[in-house]
Amino acid sequence: MNEQPQRRLPGGAERRVPAPYSPYGGPLGGPPVGGNGGTHEPEIDWRRWAHVFWRRKWWILLVTALGTASAWYFARGERASYQANAMVWFDTPERNASSPMPIEVASFLSAPSWADLLQSYAVLDGVVDELRLYVQPADAADRRLFRDFELSDDARYGTYRLEVEADTTCVLYDLQDRQIQVARPGEPIGESLGWRWTPPAEGLRPGHEVIFSVRRPRAVADGLSRHLETEMDQGGNFIKASFIGDDPNEAALILNSVLDHFVAVAAELKKDRLAKLAGTLQGQLTQASDRLRHAESELEQYRVNTITLPEDRRDQVGVPMTYADPSGGATGVVPTGPGLNTTDPVFNQFFTQQMERDRLRQDKQDLQRILKRFQGTDSLDVMLLETIPSVQTASALKSALAELGRMELERTTLLYRYTPEHAEVKRATESINQLKAQTIPSLISGLIGRLSERESEVEGQLDAQKSELQDIPPRAIEEARLRREVALAEQVHNNLQVRYKEAQVAEAATQPSVRVLDRAVAPPSSMGSTFRLKVMIGFVLSLGLALVGVIGYEQYVNRRLEYPEQVVGDLGLPILGIVPNLKALKAAPTAEGNGDGPEASGAIESFRALRTQLTHGLRIKYPAVIAITSPSMGEGKSLVTSNLALAFAEPGRPTVLIDGDTRRGGLHRIFQVPRSPGLTDYLRGEADARRIVRRTKSGGLSFVPRGPWSEEIPELMDGEGLPTLLEQLKHDYDIILVDTPPLAAGVDAVLIGAHADAVLAVLRTGRTDLDVARAKIASYAQMLGVPILGAILNDVKEEGPYRYYSYYSYGAYSGGR
Repeated sequence: MNEQPQRRLPGGAERRVPAPYSPYGGPLGGPPVGGNGGTHEPEIDWRRWAHVFWRRKWWILLVTALGTASAWYFARGERASYQANAMVWFDTPERNASSPMPIEVASFLSAPSWADLLQSYAVLDGVVDELRLYVQPADAADRRLFRDFELSDDARYGTYRLEVEADTTCVLYDLQDRQIQVARPGEPIGESLGWRWTPPAEGLRPGHEVIFSVRRPRAVADGLSRHLETEMDQGGNFIKASFIGDDPNEAALILNSVLDHFVAVAAELKKDRLAKLAGTLQGQLTQASDRLRHAESELEQYRVNTITLPEDRRDQVGVPMTYADPSGGATGVVPTGPGLNTTDPVFNQFFTQQMERDRLRQDKQDLQRILKRFQGTDSLDVMLLETIPSVQTASALKSALAELGRMELERTTLLYRYTPEHAEVKRATESINQLKAQTIPSLISGLIGRLSERESEVEGQLDAQKSELQDIPPRAIEEARLRREVALAEQVHNNLQVRYKEAQVAEAATQPSVRVLDRAVAPPSSMGSTFRLKVMIGFVLSLGLALVGVIGYEQYVNRRLEYPEQVVGDLGLPILGIVPNLKALKAAPTAEGNGDGPEASGAIESFRALRTQLTHGLRIKYPAVIAITSPSMGEGKSLVTSNLALAFAEPGRPTVLIDGDTRRGGLHRIFQVPRSPGLTDYLRGEADARRIVRRTKSGGLSFVPRGPWSEEIPELMDGEGLPTLLEQLKHDYDIILVDTPPLAAGVDAVLIGAHADAVLAVLRTGRTDLDVARAKIASYAQMLGVPILGAILNDVKEEGPYRYYSYYSYGAYSGGR
């Protein structure tokens, strides 16, 4: 037998408290079976939880049924879904630094921006307006009536009903059946509601009723966006567009309309970009024309002033002098005059450096003017910047301008889909502001500084060469310079004129950088209904919720005693005995044969087992005083005590039962004896021991009633009267059972237990509060100095974890044949 350490009782005797055996795998309250003395990891008691779920099965079934019914209710109206697919190609050519165009317009959108544009309001709003999706008839066959339906800015939205009378007169009602308008055939309907609608006469049948709803176009566009999906291949130029709808033909129609508007919007964006480019080039061409006229005017005026002869001019235009464009462009020619040595490298280098100085000076002035205008108006002319030759050779500034253009186009695309307060739009705006306010002005200032340094360097080289050009007549040098200015101005003018004409042609024949490769067709089959899946998900989720709720309730809410492990684990008490639910047992005759006692056949065996556990398991030496208490009222303490007393007296052992519950004890009614004289009479000195002890009908069992209650009883129990009475009774009885008050009723149980050889607690399954029991048992042990030795479980039902302890089948073996 497994035993716990020895405990010294008040009488001085030592008792070994056994660890009663549990059918769940070892002695209750003892070390784990089969262990090696190490740490025992707690395991889940599946049989206990199976019983929990079985006991709460109706609650689990109710929650599961409600959850499944809710899933069915919300999924019942679901229709089959159809997915229409299409393929789109878009162009993203690489930017070419050597392109003759000052601004590359072919790839004006980045790859991710194409997908954003496809789902933008600029596209979807047009689809909603074209297909009249903002009006939705209840019957799809009535859609032909709304092919000319239009909305004004002050339109009213909602659900309406149109009734066609016998003479085809139309009556319009709102959702509350209030009449709004009566219209004759051919008259417009809904003008007061902000509609422009005249239903076709051929679609109006007498007695026909049309129910339709009018929604905000933007709300409908939002719905389209949720059903429109895009998938872009990584690093490629293709977008797979899909639209999911309830009708296959409508899904294909909507997707094709989306693609058509997508191509149109892309072309419009590109055309707008080209228009801006052409406008910039036109302004530059005007400036170049003015410079050319000014250069030609200066040359002509110089000739007039110097009276140049015709034969001089014939000699002057004889041999051209080549020069290199300092901006990195093509070479040009400068006509020479008489006396000029065109093969002299010093002469050629002088004019080349002079041209470079003038170009540097002009670029620097243009940059300073743009920067000054930007600081004053907060408007940066990006296209004008990109036309300056020095900007084309500044890689950092050119990259920043390209990034600015990309971000501005990205923000424009996002604004087609979102409001300015959207996070993506704010992010793009912040990046643009950062580039305009800090990055680009800083790069422009750095470029101006480098141009000034280069200009000073070239100016120094020109000064060094002036002494070498002193032999050349000043008149020849000046005329050569003027002719060079005319040639350069003419070249710039011609280049800009060519670019401007190209931009005009491109604007007039704009082709979008996107193309629909595969248009959508009506899908032949549906994607399949998710009705069953949703119902199954509802069933699984509701079942899981019910199980989790049961587990949470049992672990954290329900503090009633339900399982043997709670006695051992939560209260730290071994289970000494089990008392079955007496209502489930058949009544059996008592020892006297009259059938009026409190016991039944199965219950008798349970109390016999408890008697055996106390006498042999605890090894109680006679005479012994055993006090039986409970944490609170209603635990069945008196019932257990009286039947245990009968079990002790059954073999002829002298037993006396004392009703120690002096406040509310009722054992005198069970044994049908007067309440007085009793224990309280003895404690007050009004009766002696022989007078208060009564004989019962059950053989060797005697009984001491509680007697009348008075206020001084608790003080009397703490005196010498109770221990004196117990000592006197020990001379005549082997077992003295004391039914004490509950631990929650006061200190009476502690005072009685202080003089007992063993103290037992009665716990009732489904009734005992574990928190109260734990607190009272711990307090009792602290005050008394002797812990409660074990628990007796009362009102145990046949099913569940206590069935191993029960004696429900005893009746089949109680009699012989």
